[in-house]
Amino acid sequence: MTGNANIPISQACSTAGALCTVASTTGYNPGTPVQFSGGIIPFITDDVVYYVLAASATTLWIFPTLEDALNSANVITLGTSTGSPIISSAIGASTGESRHTQSIDELAAHTHDVTIQQQYYSNQGGGDMFRDGGTYDQVVSSPTGTTDPRGSSTPFNVIQPSTLVNVYLKL
Repeated sequence: MTGNANIPISQACSTAGALCTVASTTGYNPGTPVQFSGGIIPFITDDVVYYVLAASATTLWIFPTLEDALNSANVITLGTSTGSPIISSAIGASTGESRHTQSIDELAAHTHDVTIQQQYYSNQGGGDMFRDGGTYDQVVSSPTGTTDPRGSSTPFNVIQPSTLVNVYLKL
């Protein structure tokens, strides 16, 4: 991999099944636009923009659209690559979101501790509470518990709308 470690420029890859294996998925944010060149990858066309989602520290899923990558839908089954394919950032492609409503799955996995406030019940002078017309006072204890887990820490796109460019500086 060359360039800034946080922004992948290009690196060798191999494919099998639905996964593209690379040296590192660091910098491949959900929906990062990429292109392939060299080698042969079934169902992939060289220089067409695809979008990625990291499956692990060294594997990527490939999607036909940004929306598919962000929703983890319609992953492309790649087949086994031959030759020496290269995966590269798609120069000129747009990425990011101008708005994002966080889903429950995107929340950090968590629970909440709960305490129900103490309650006091009283029935002075009888009435329907007791057939014998007596009085009744009761303090209900304050039960505690934990809510069911919510959120699954699913990654989501936090990149503002951006276009990938390649800049050369003459020093």
